[in-house]
Amino acid sequence: AFIILLSLSNQRKAYRINTLEVVVANTNDAPTLVTAITNQLATEDAGFTYVVSSDTFADADAGDLVSYSATRADGSALPAWINFSVSTRTFSGTPLNADVGTVDLKVTATDGSGANVSSSFNVAVVNTNDSPTLANGISNQAAVEDATFTFIVPVNCFADVDVGDTLSYVATKSDNSALPGWITFNAATRTFAGTPLNGDVGTFLRSTEPEVIQSAQQFDPNAHDTLGVFTAIRQWKNSF
Repeated sequence: AFIILLSLSNQRKAYRINTLEVVVANTNDAPTLVTAITNQLATEDAGFTYVVSSDTFADADAGDLVSYSATRADGSALPAWINFSVSTRTFSGTPLNADVGTVDLKVTATDGSGANVSSSFNVAVVNTNDSPTLANGISNQAAVEDATFTFIVPVNCFADVDVGDTLSYVATKSDNSALPGWITFNAATRTFAGTPLNGDVGTFLRSTEPEVIQSAQQFDPNAHDTLGVFTAIRQWKNSF
């Protein structure tokens, strides 16, 4: 409020003084964006934290309390992996492989009258390599002495969640020593092939595994003599 002083006079120098008080009524001013939020970087499988600075927004109205909220840039809910604390203005969470990519977010500051302003930014989630996993166990196999044996490791035996990753395969005995002389493994086609002889009847373990992991599938051919026919039974086992 302020006061205006009015004075009136005539030729005889008589005058009158009046005062006028002018009161300026307040109207609500919406919060304003002072500093835009910069884009952020997160890493798959690693904890992510980002605190929105207290001077990101401002409100010219003395005494106005500003509250905060966060959504996707289109106003929908945040991704499941990320949380936002309204009291501390903090984003936190751990993105997984499915979250790799860029998500657009928005922080909104709202005053007591409902007026608001927002700042949009994005969080880019960088991929990290995930080891292949054993997806499907391999069924039991059988080979017969003096007969050609062939077995193809199913393409869905192992899985890799990383898009674009190509698996390569190796096969050894379970102690990582070379395969027996009678059997070969074609890594390109995932195929075991060979003809076991009488001297090959017995028990041994063999594994096939993508080169980038330690887990493997192993099989155990337990030989036995039935009616003069030597049969090598290979039993696949999951080994981790």
